Amino acid sequence: MAAGTSGWSSLPGLTAAADGSAGHVQAMFTAIIRQHQALGTPVSAATLNRIRATLRAALNAAMRRGLITGNPASRAAAGQAA
Repeated sequence: MAAGTSGWSSLPGLTAAADGSAGHVQAMFTAIIRQHQALGTPVSAATLNRIRATLRAALNAAMRRGLITGNPASRAAAGQAA
């Protein structure tokens, strides 16, 4: 079942992650880091790891329900906090 057909379309961030690759997830972490740097509020490594863990858990649940076939978050690093 495609990610956009069973409720995932109402969660655009998760839809992109579910449909994407580890590179897409990595790009998400880069964007988070850059946004926080631009605001002058660096994001900690612990926060990045928590975001990754939450995303992995959500995508693992989607895999168990047959909504997606792979979890790109399991292959992506959380990135480097500044």
